[in-house]
Amino acid sequence: MVLINLATVLHEERLVGKILTWGIYIFMQGKLRKRLNILMLVTKSLAETTEIELKQPLKNVWR
Repeated sequence: MVLINLATVLHEERLVGKILTWGIYIFMQGKLRKRLNILMLVTKSLAETTEIELKQPLKNVWR
């Protein structure tokens, strides 16, 4: 749910694709602990990517 909510906020199609792909991958994993570890890694990398995207001018985000 969190990943889908993030996907609706981000306007970059490339990022939305990554988020959905990782979301599917995470929930295909067997163990809950493994899921949580992967989720934390993905969330951290998404935060970094989003930070980079937000530093760009708005015209690049809305192309």
